[in-house]
Amino acid sequence: MVDTLTNIMGSEGIETLLAVSHGSASRQFIKAAAPEGFELPAKLPNCAIMIFDFDEAKPQAEGEPMQCKFTLQQIVDPQQSH
Repeated sequence: MVDTLTNIMGSEGIETLLAVSHGSASRQFIKAAAPEGFELPAKLPNCAIMIFDFDEAKPQAEGEPMQCKFTLQQIVDPQQSH
């Protein structure tokens, strides 16, 4: 999922992306993108909205893969937003 979304975000003209996924896959993506020390909730709320920033790839040393970075900014529970 991280690789797929990184490829999409790297496409020309893409600045904003809406991706919809199942809770378990979303949870794994959050684990990969959460800042150090982030405490993942025991359970994601139904219809949770996760907001990420994306930093473009930066050149690495020869032979190393490009590093793109998603950074979790917020988890929104739409049931608590009224």
